[in-house]
Amino acid sequence: MGKTRFAYPAIAVLLVVLMYPVICRNSGKKYESDLSSVIGYRMMLPPGMERDRSHSATLVIYYDTVTCISCMMNRLGEWNELFSELKDSYGCTPLFIFEPAIEDSTEYRRKLDYAELTYPVFSDFHRIFRKSNPYIADNSNLKAFLLDRQHRVVFAGNPLHNMVLWEVLQMYITALLENDGTLPERFPEKVHDYIATRTRPQSGLLFDTFQTDVGNVGNGSTQTVSFTALNTTENTVCIAGILTDCDCVQATASAYSIAPGRTCIITVSFAPENTGHFEHHVFIQTEDCSDETHLVITGNSISFG
Repeated sequence: MGKTRFAYPAIAVLLVVLMYPVICRNSGKKYESDLSSVIGYRMMLPPGMERDRSHSATLVIYYDTVTCISCMMNRLGEWNELFSELKDSYGCTPLFIFEPAIEDSTEYRRKLDYAELTYPVFSDFHRIFRKSNPYIADNSNLKAFLLDRQHRVVFAGNPLHNMVLWEVLQMYITALLENDGTLPERFPEKVHDYIATRTRPQSGLLFDTFQTDVGNVGNGSTQTVSFTALNTTENTVCIAGILTDCDCVQATASAYSIAPGRTCIITVSFAPENTGHFEHHVFIQTEDCSDETHLVITGNSISFG
């Protein structure tokens, strides 16, 4: 299926700047390429989810097979908090697209029924959405899309763990609603100025790596990996919390108060639930920091049976 791209170069550059705390740690050039590949393209929505041009802004949340089932469903509570604000303040109802593996269909449907979602959901067992939009990259940070009236992608990014990104997403929605579904010409400058006033210093923790691939691991077996963080500032850095994207992932720190020049170890244990490629995320929250440190663990779960 052909695809049409529209010119949004300033928007792509702006989002790269906004997400710099993430992309500078996880292959910045690759991230910039992935982002540029989606901004400006007209997105094809699955059957039954198409919206007419009366919708000035459409938010699409996409979870593909890289994400385990429990990881998908466990995030719904977090999204619900954002959704209530979107609906009450902007009248913008998100569209959810789940792409579970065929072999996981029973568990997926059970958890979907239990979640009792009140917003549109498309269960994409045959990868219709992916096939219709092949330019979407396999990057978990780029699976939330804001579309303008013509279904062109004007924003891509996951605002769940980035407050500034969430605030900027609301600015995009407001701009679309106030301008009949089209972004104003000087909108990127406005957002850039806003980011400059909201961005706060980063955590000051320098990690030995922000992403690790554990290779092949046995399905259901518990695996453990460690990340070392060095406090590069002149002040004590306090870890306020550690979040994971799945119940199957647990993370702890050897110290929650790190003096200048000292290190701490973040230990992550996990047990892959399904065979195939997996990707898990750990978010380190520190005091007085607007963004979280994002750690990524990837690998392949195989059956030895």
